[in-house]
Parts: sequence; C-alpha cells; structure tokens
Amino acid sequence: MVWQNEIDELNRRLEMAEKMGGEPGVSRQHDNGKLTVRERIKAFADPGTFNELSALAGSSRYENNELVDFVSYPRVIGTSKINGMRVLLDGGDFTVRGGA
Repeated sequence: MVWQNEIDELNRRLEMAEKMGGEPGVSRQHDNGKLTVRERIKAFADPGTFNELSALAGSSRYENNELVDFVSYPRVIGTSKINGMRVLLDGGDFTVRGGA
C-alpha cells in the first residue's frame, strides 16, 4: 500500500499517546489518589461512546527520519454521550507536564 508507512507512523503515535506521561506520570496520579484523564472520562461518559479528537496533537522526535518519541498535547478532547446526550469533553492530562 502506498501510504502504509504513514499509516504505521500514525498508529505508533496513537500507541504513544495512550501511554500519556508514561509510567512515572500515571503512577504519580495514582499515588495521589487521582485517576488519569482517560480513566475519568471512562467513568463519566456512557460506555463506548468517547471518540477522542486530540490524540495525534503533540510534539514528535525523529532520529534518521524515524519516529522515536511522541509527547501528546496535555489535554484529552473528544465527543461522547452522557446519559444519552451528545457532549464535548475536554480534560487536562496531568501526567504530561502537569497538564499545563
């Protein structure tokens, strides 16, 4: 497929974004008795309705034209349903740069 390399890179970025601020950031949230933003959204939104819009926003680092690191934007934004009503959710990801 002509675009397979680009599709593979997008999928790698999505995988990296799912890790949020990495294990140290996630552990810090949990150690402070807090949920991560994705955990909060999962608990708040109707099951299976969250559609993230911001997952690919962030900064990338390349070595020899290969993606080696991706730090996502410290917000998780997407559409969802709450009690059946369509809503837009925007939450700060405090595992990435303190959410600032």
